[in-house]
Amino acid sequence: MRPEGRYLVNISVLGIVYSLSAALVWGTVPVVYRFCMVRGSPFKLQAFRGVGFLVFAVVIALVLPEIVPAPVVTIVVASLGGLSANLVGDTLFMYGIRHIGASASAAVAGTYPLFASLLSVVLLREPLTVGIMAGIGCVLGGLFLFQSRERGTFAEIRPGDVRIGLLLSLLTALFWGMSFVASRWAITRGNITAPGIVFWQAISFFAASWLSWGVLWERSERREPFVRWPLRETIAMLSVGALSLGLAGGLSSAALKHAPASVVTPISATGPIITAFWGRLLLGERLGARQWVGIGLILVGGALLTLG
Repeated sequence: MRPEGRYLVNISVLGIVYSLSAALVWGTVPVVYRFCMVRGSPFKLQAFRGVGFLVFAVVIALVLPEIVPAPVVTIVVASLGGLSANLVGDTLFMYGIRHIGASASAAVAGTYPLFASLLSVVLLREPLTVGIMAGIGCVLGGLFLFQSRERGTFAEIRPGDVRIGLLLSLLTALFWGMSFVASRWAITRGNITAPGIVFWQAISFFAASWLSWGVLWERSERREPFVRWPLRETIAMLSVGALSLGLAGGLSSAALKHAPASVVTPISATGPIITAFWGRLLLGERLGARQWVGIGLILVGGALLTLG
């Protein structure tokens, strides 16, 4: 009995390590965006991030070539889902960070399980359970607390910027939620694996991000170099593409093989807390007591919605 007991403990620890690693990556990324946006537009950041994402996906495909074949409809749905989150959602996220900072934007965007659950109920005909309804209440309550302007919080941000930043972050959550539903459909009904989704999303994201950046660059009268960028920012965004879009998603999926969703989901969802920590340490951003309570409610609600 002892060897078996130790084996079960080791499996649980591995699942927790994977979940924490994914949360650490996702929680650090918004702060990296904040630094890199000083030297480039969000669309340029997206294009360079697409290169890192594509390199990661190609390496995985070389190691696991069986992930490439998939039905055309599934590839289209998975790719559109990826563009919804990675291109549209993350671009809105970057602009939201510009208006209200990394900590606040990450916390509000963390409401995406609310949109994912509602869309799943409507589009995938999934049942509306007590857990989902409780999660909706927690997320809405947390969002209400978070946006309240207690003394000192958002003090240096104009009210107009706060409203715009919150709206952009909510729209980010909407597009992230749409992507979640598309990926769920692809895995459950589209005959494709999670690494396969990553591969096809990387290809579509690389093409769309560079096309978007090229159009914007041309329309802005080429005020910014198309490819040339400081080495530090280049390395940062290439790494973000490989780590946040590729590796973190894989770690989160791998964690579910070693620990139950009831353990993996709450740990993986702690990204906003990590963002707030880095935002305070590196950017001087500050959240008040109500905002911390709001983040807690959003995280609890997200876990209930995901498990519900």
